[in-house]
Amino acid sequence: MIKCIADSSIKRKPLLIIIFPSLLSLPVIGVFLLILEINEFQKNVQDNLSAVATIIANCSTAALLFNDQDLERENLAVINTLPEVQAACLYDANGKVFTELLKVEQNIWSCPASIAGYITQFIDTHLFVLQPIMVDTEWHGTMFIRANFAATYWHGLFVKNILKDKVNLAMVKCINEVGHVMGKKTIAEFVEDKTIFNLLSELGVDYVQGYGIGKPVLLSELTLIKPFMATSK
Repeated sequence: MIKCIADSSIKRKPLLIIIFPSLLSLPVIGVFLLILEINEFQKNVQDNLSAVATIIANCSTAALLFNDQDLERENLAVINTLPEVQAACLYDANGKVFTELLKVEQNIWSCPASIAGYITQFIDTHLFVLQPIMVDTEWHGTMFIRANFAATYWHGLFVKNILKDKVNLAMVKCINEVGHVMGKKTIAEFVEDKTIFNLLSELGVDYVQGYGIGKPVLLSELTLIKPFMATSK
């Protein structure tokens, strides 16, 4: 490229000198924007899963106080509705595993014997969430959740930018069509407003989830939610 500029005419050299740095900067800008998107994605899913952990922790108080493991298994069953969550572990006040729920496909990981040193954070595509269980300022245990967002990273980013990026729109169409050819139902995540919802409906996506449909809430507040559309799948 430098040789091309050197061999160019005097009239073309100023233009090439301007264009050359611009072309070099485009990949850098693209990587920077992708990093921003991933950071925002991580913050959103961490807030989401932390809210879920808080709800489960609040429901787990009675199970810990009355040493009722069957009740706690019912509380933990909610993670079966969250495809990214691989395991949920409840620890008692002594730091021992009280109850655990591992997904059927999860056979290479189990609840750690101790969660000392763990904090709520992303490690690569894995998110670890810890939520203390308090009763009148007294610590009774900890809810520990492990999730893997390897696939959701890209699915979420595609849906989120579907209105402004034709490539993302094409990817969502492709994923939806391939899923249907395989006889599967499709779910779009990160549906944040009605416009995205309407476009996904036109594409034939089967189910949607995201802040545009509703945010995580306590069960006692569930009846107060009024979704922005009555026809949501």
